[in-house]
Amino acid sequence: MESPYATARGNSEHPKANKKRLYTDILTIIRAAAGCPELHVQKLWPNIDWVRKWKFFNDVPVPDNTKCIRYQVIHDLIPTNVRLNRMNMIPSDACRRCIKTDTLEYRLIACCEGRRIRHYSETLIASMLRTIPARITDDWILHQQFNIWPHKRHRAILCVIDKTVIFRIQQQMNLT
Repeated sequence: MESPYATARGNSEHPKANKKRLYTDILTIIRAAAGCPELHVQKLWPNIDWVRKWKFFNDVPVPDNTKCIRYQVIHDLIPTNVRLNRMNMIPSDACRRCIKTDTLEYRLIACCEGRRIRHYSETLIASMLRTIPARITDDWILHQQFNIWPHKRHRAILCVIDKTVIFRIQQQMNLT
């Protein structure tokens, strides 16, 4: 209530807007004190509109496990061979099924039957948008950098992408 870094709530300010502003101010102060003003993923892909991305991340009503996998894909936390090789946990960064480098993009889009699954997803999304599949780029699966109106259609496309990613991630897991 009496912090020198936050202004008092105005008469016309809604309580939720005030709370959001205070949380944003506190987050800015904590990040400045820690010396890391932006997330690692924001440094990796600086050309992505992260405000819009996080808005749609929280906007789509999906189960928690789907949000968890989407968060892991956004932050590149999936244990690909490239990532495991960087941590010196495996000797090579090559895919187990083929010789190519096992990046997240390769694992989701190109490895084994990933091309067929990607083509099917692109065809489904293109039919929802009434366009051709060639206009749906690979970047949609990893970064979801698009803005479709109305919001119901946007959410439906995000659901298709989520189901595709979850299917590909679960296919790669070794179940015990």
